[in-house]
Amino acid sequence: MITKTRGVWAALALFAVLITSAGIYLYSPAQQWFSDTNSKADVTGYADSISGMSTTARNALLDRANKYNATLVHGNIADPMSVSSDRSDAAYQDYLTQLAVPGTDVIGQVTVPSIGISLPIYHGTDEDSALKLGVGHLFGTDLPTGQPGTHAVLPGHSGLAKAIYFTHLEDVKKGDYFTVQVAGDTFVYRVTSITVVPMDDLAAISDAVDVIPGKALVSLVTCTPTHINDHRLIVTGERVTLPVETHHLTIGGNCVVPGPPWWLFAAACALIAAWVFSRLFLARPKRPRRALAAAAMWFLTTLAVAGFALFSLLATGTLVYGKGLPAQCVAAPVATVSSTPTPNPESGPPAATPNPTPAPAPTPTPAPAPAPAPSPTKVTG
Repeated sequence: MITKTRGVWAALALFAVLITSAGIYLYSPAQQWFSDTNSKADVTGYADSISGMSTTARNALLDRANKYNATLVHGNIADPMSVSSDRSDAAYQDYLTQLAVPGTDVIGQVTVPSIGISLPIYHGTDEDSALKLGVGHLFGTDLPTGQPGTHAVLPGHSGLAKAIYFTHLEDVKKGDYFTVQVAGDTFVYRVTSITVVPMDDLAAISDAVDVIPGKALVSLVTCTPTHINDHRLIVTGERVTLPVETHHLTIGGNCVVPGPPWWLFAAACALIAAWVFSRLFLARPKRPRRALAAAAMWFLTTLAVAGFALFSLLATGTLVYGKGLPAQCVAAPVATVSSTPTPNPESGPPAATPNPTPAPAPTPTPAPAPAPAPSPTKVTG
């Protein structure tokens, strides 16, 4: 016989168990939603700041960054995922002014359509700033200005419960495209190499991100395998001419939010359901088996509803939980698409890049004209 007092405590315990299980189930989607919302807000702020600048001011940003790249002496680098820079260093302070746009800490945006990510880029690779908010830029490597004879390194975390970031970078294949937006220009890169090296093999890492004369390169770097993180996955792309068929290049731009917070709706349903079934248990203290059966039914019903909702959101592209850009990013505007690198006399003629065979189309769309960019003198070490 269960007394009324014991029934109250049992109902409270049941309520706590149900709410705790729902919280554990919804923690990761909620954290990812907040992270993606913050990233898209940063990207939007950056896009708004860039659009408010004159063409002369944007060209001045790129010109200064190109001159900065020309002064770099390339050599061995540290592990991109574990570098913490000395912010009091004069060289680092000068670096922080490169590609800096008033009103935002973002210096660019990287978009990888094949895995559905569009993330802001920040100076440096500090854990408490750049890598916590999105993608960093490795100090000591070239800024991603798309010029021949440069190689920018962009590290990002993977396998985090609170954010996706580069979690699906391992799914990128050779021949895939990604874009980097800087100072109003969008540079298109085709993946040419995918390398996995031990995290302590700095020579191999340096070789993988070395500068190749005549080629404009960008490497996306993350830890691998997920949750073990003792190797580095390096996905390198070379800047190419924009293909005629661009439907596979979803260029994210002015994304505001990743979609409605469906996890909040699920949490509210779980709270109401837990309260109802706890009340049923309290109202029938002499029938614990019936109350437990009701709790089991609640659990199975919640799983079914949540699974159906998650499947619907993924199928419609509303929720960025795994792959696929949010719907708000698909038709986002982009300022200028610069697809052909500007020749650099010091680096020699650009190497020939095999362009993909475009799919036949009734009416081919010509590639946009490249935006003019300065050609600095390149000095490599």
